[in-house]
Amino acid sequence: AGFVGQEVPNRFVVGEPLTGEQLSHGLFQGRQDHLEHVRQSYGRSLPAQPTVFHGIQKVGKSSLLNAVVHELRDLGRMVAVVTAQGLQPDAQGLDAIVFNLCRRITRTDPERFAGYDMPPRVVNGVAFLEDFLTDFASIGRRETGMAPILVIDEFQVLYRPDVAPLLDVLRITAESRDVGL
Repeated sequence: AGFVGQEVPNRFVVGEPLTGEQLSHGLFQGRQDHLEHVRQSYGRSLPAQPTVFHGIQKVGKSSLLNAVVHELRDLGRMVAVVTAQGLQPDAQGLDAIVFNLCRRITRTDPERFAGYDMPPRVVNGVAFLEDFLTDFASIGRRETGMAPILVIDEFQVLYRPDVAPLLDVLRITAESRDVGL
């Protein structure tokens, strides 16, 4: 027996995910196969399928994600990193989730998105997300000559039937190779 939703303490897990500064000081170790996959898949072109790292809590997925972002930026890619944590598919409609996700993306780099005007709300989430990702792709190509990458941490929050249209747009975007995921 146990308690659903209660985390078991692990004395080997300490602190938060490694940050960019910690990564540059060599604190991230291992996972070379994952990093090599990123270099090969995202170096010159983009894969047609998103790359997903999944597993149980507190095994280093977010630290790995931060290392991946570091690698992608070293490859010259424009990268926006957002978290799906805090989005509430059970309490918010699709339009609100799309709005909040896109607003988070624009806030990753206010200077880069200075000319982009977020509306006060989104009426058609699917159409808005398609247009937003097209604009995101244009910004990335203009700045780097390559397609940009969108990294979404805590992606499992979006695994809900009512958010399926958003996931379809992300899948189609990845297949088009306009934006890497």
